Formats: sequence, structure tokens, C-alpha cells
Amino acid sequence: MAKKKASMFDRVLDNLDNCKGRLPDVADATGISYRTLQKITLREVKNPGVRTVELLDSYFDYVAKQREFPRKPVEVREPIQTRDIVEGIERSRQ
Repeated sequence: MAKKKASMFDRVLDNLDNCKGRLPDVADATGISYRTLQKITLREVKNPGVRTVELLDSYFDYVAKQREFPRKPVEVREPIQTRDIVEGIERSRQ
């Protein structure tokens, strides 16, 4: 028997269950109120709006991709000073 594919809402609920301590961060990132996220996580809201579920699904997908492909650290170098360029040119003329 084929395994049933989880719905978008089921995926969102799983993700919310796994990040209970970070709900304020999810609220800030998505613009969904903290209280609404609590109600969804606690299953007090049985049928949240489609836009809410889509937004949360997109957010969790984005977060997963960031973990999978983290940004490489940027090498910070001191800016080149004009005097360094002038001194380099003068040295090459000698």
C-alpha cells in the first residue's frame, strides 16, 4: 500500500511542533501574530486560513534550505587606501 503524502497543513503543524521555543522568531519573520501561531500549534484553530498555511509552509521551506545551503562567510579585508595605490605606483616607477 502506498504511503499517503502529508498535506501542507500537516507539514506546517510538524514544523511548528519542532520549533515551539522559537515561535516569537517565526511570528517576526512571517508577520503572523504570536498568539495565532500558539493557537495553531495547540490545535485550537482547526482550519487556519489558506494564506496563513501557505506563508508558514514557505517560511519553513526557506529555513530548511538555509540550513542545507548556508551562506559562506565573507572575508573582510581592510579597504585599500589611496596612499597605498600611490606608493605602489611610485615603487613600480623606480
